[in-house]
Amino acid sequence: MLYKVKVTPLTNIHVGTGNELSQYDFIVLGYEDNKYFVRFDFFKFMKSLSRDKLNWFMKLLEWNNVEELKRFVERNIMDKAVLYKVRLNRNFDLSKKIYELPRNPFTQEPYIPGSSIKGAIRTSIMYYLNKKFYENKSFIHDVKRGRDYEAIIADYGFVKEKRFYDRRQKREVEKKIVVQNIERDPFRLISLSDAIFPVGSETINKALYFHKFKKKEETKEVYLETIKGCFIENKEFQTEINFAVNDNFLKLEGKYIPRFCFNLNEITKMCNTFYYQKFIEKKALYKNVLRGFYKEEIFEKIESRFKEILKFNESDASIKKCIVRLGRFSQIENYLLKNDNVERKTRRIDNSGYPFGFLELSFREF
Repeated sequence: MLYKVKVTPLTNIHVGTGNELSQYDFIVLGYEDNKYFVRFDFFKFMKSLSRDKLNWFMKLLEWNNVEELKRFVERNIMDKAVLYKVRLNRNFDLSKKIYELPRNPFTQEPYIPGSSIKGAIRTSIMYYLNKKFYENKSFIHDVKRGRDYEAIIADYGFVKEKRFYDRRQKREVEKKIVVQNIERDPFRLISLSDAIFPVGSETINKALYFHKFKKKEETKEVYLETIKGCFIENKEFQTEINFAVNDNFLKLEGKYIPRFCFNLNEITKMCNTFYYQKFIEKKALYKNVLRGFYKEEIFEKIESRFKEILKFNESDASIKKCIVRLGRFSQIENYLLKNDNVERKTRRIDNSGYPFGFLELSFREF
């Protein structure tokens, strides 16, 4: 079964690449309200220089004179060395870390990997299956949680007793392990293409780390390249992707019967149920604990969109919608609320008072 999916970011989204931009990857041009972050190709820039300028540039590199290097690049940068530009606000701080978005290396278009969207959908399905698993009281306490635990719930793993040599006890002991059969993993039969957005649909946001360790709390600021959300920028940036479900998964190995069926109605229902619950928890965190960062207007818009989608899906329309949350800094499970107090681990929030990562998906059969 093949579906076309319209992808609409509701709040700004940052999907991490693991790459932190160095001071040699970009410059900032302009003044005050007309500043631009300019990412350039270091080697193309060097090739564009004359011999005399290149020699001087190499000396500056050798001396590690960062300020003079930046001034040199600003004076000599050419369009063919520029990869892309992003408009900045006047408070941009060059000393902070900057994390980039994944981009098409040829066109520099930012994108959300299909695997990230699939992971968000998978999370909601696993939550639903996990709940059913507990209700049936068939949870295996001896099996370590994690990917092995997930394999049992999704019915592509089984428990096996195996003998291990225990150095402490100096004898062999029997332990229960999970044997996975990846060929039977039902999630292998869902595939999504990358959601590619046009150049200009990105911005740079300031985000905060709150970290508490041994009663010491510290806050760090970083900058993120993000894809703009329509609730933040008052402008929709949409794209379309392919969502495919293999109809033959029931025939795997001729006998495999999964615990659940990849039915579009069920998928959107599970996503909306799970992520609405997470949204309510996040709203409580901002409203009750992080009052200085709470922007009510944005939270009300997200909640209103959830309710609109739930009503829309109750009709017999051929289109089904859901909201998911994804990307680095979405932080679905990294805080706990107890009696309006936060048991603080590392927590990341946007400095403007709204949560990252909310994405609307609209499915129609192709």
